[in-house]
Amino acid sequence: MPTAASPISQILTGEPIADLAEALAGSRNVAANGAVGSSTVFVAAALARTLGRPVVLVVAHLDDAEHAIEELDLLGTGSIRLPALEVLPGESDAAADLLAERIAAVRAVLALREGDAPVIVAPIHALMQSVPRPSQVERLSLRIAPGQRQKPEDFVDWLSAAGYDRRDTIEDPGEFAVRGGIVDVFPTGGETTSPVRIDFFGDEIDRITEIDLDSMGSDRRLERVELVAATLDPNLADEGVSFLDLVPDRAAAILAETMEVTEQGRGYFERLTDSRGV
Repeated sequence: MPTAASPISQILTGEPIADLAEALAGSRNVAANGAVGSSTVFVAAALARTLGRPVVLVVAHLDDAEHAIEELDLLGTGSIRLPALEVLPGESDAAADLLAERIAAVRAVLALREGDAPVIVAPIHALMQSVPRPSQVERLSLRIAPGQRQKPEDFVDWLSAAGYDRRDTIEDPGEFAVRGGIVDVFPTGGETTSPVRIDFFGDEIDRITEIDLDSMGSDRRLERVELVAATLDPNLADEGVSFLDLVPDRAAAILAETMEVTEQGRGYFERLTDSRGV
């Protein structure tokens, strides 16, 4: 028996998508009614494929973004999520995993090439918050790999400047320990969440392994590690840029439930005591 066409295939071949794509290709603003359930996510995925350009999908709530990413994964559509830091500007206790994902989103959009067409999903709060300038990313995250030239003292200096606490042995996220040419680090979030051991040979990283904290043994080799700052410097918000300034100009944008997006954005702004960085 023939199988039913997938929702994305049905939408792709529908006349409304062709009309929307034509309007957006001509840089027109379009208002579309009748969205129900996940239909806006399907439309965003279909437009990204049809236009061959990135599509920024702006949603009102944090959980809307999570659901959209899950649905895009099921549709086989590439996606980038920009999470919101769940703090107000000036606060320095932002979750490291959220900071790491925002840095990853910055890297991802800067790496987009002609023809790449992901759906970039962002709650309105996330877009209102500054992201680090490309030049600031190295202050907030560090990627290391075996064979990389890296002086151990410079690596230790970066960890200290990034808010990691030096200990005799590591036990909790945000700590590091040094023994000769070996540095143990417990990352705070990002791609790597398990404790790692970095073995140096002179000014070169010889190997990186995952640590078992119970035995302090290390046997599983890692090809690379990304470390994210343990604390967020509140001054970076003032020095940052709008995420949308980094998105390619060719991108299209969809506001899901425009009135709700507007209301949530207004509510966030009204809670601010200092609007710098927003």
